Amino acid sequence: MDNHKSQRIQNKIREAVKQIEIDESVKIDVGYKRSIDISGYKSTISVTTTDADVLYDSKEEICIKLGLPANVIGLKFIYKYVDHTSEFLVIDVKRRNHRYPVIVQNIKTGKNYKFTLDVIIENLGKSIQRRSVLRKLLN
Repeated sequence: MDNHKSQRIQNKIREAVKQIEIDESVKIDVGYKRSIDISGYKSTISVTTTDADVLYDSKEEICIKLGLPANVIGLKFIYKYVDHTSEFLVIDVKRRNHRYPVIVQNIKTGKNYKFTLDVIIENLGKSIQRRSVLRKLLN
């Protein structure tokens, strides 16, 4: 199979999936990178949803799933290093980063850091611990 024939087939596949994209509310990408040999070619197809409700949980839902209060974004806390202390602001939570899901910003320097849930719970105070224990008891 030559390059021109594989390109024609790729274009026909792209045209054929347009109606599927509309009917199923998905985005279908037919890959351009392909390996061609005498007997045929290989290409990738990826399908992703375009439904915004399915794509992302709200930040509040992510916080609750992580065991934090829904309003943790925007809270300030003081973190004690070995030799000094700094004030931090919680600016984001990332559900995919299991080890360091909480993104904070050093208020003095403006640098962003990733913290574990334990550090956040410990430094934001006992109220978060009480809420998470209460939530576990209720579930």
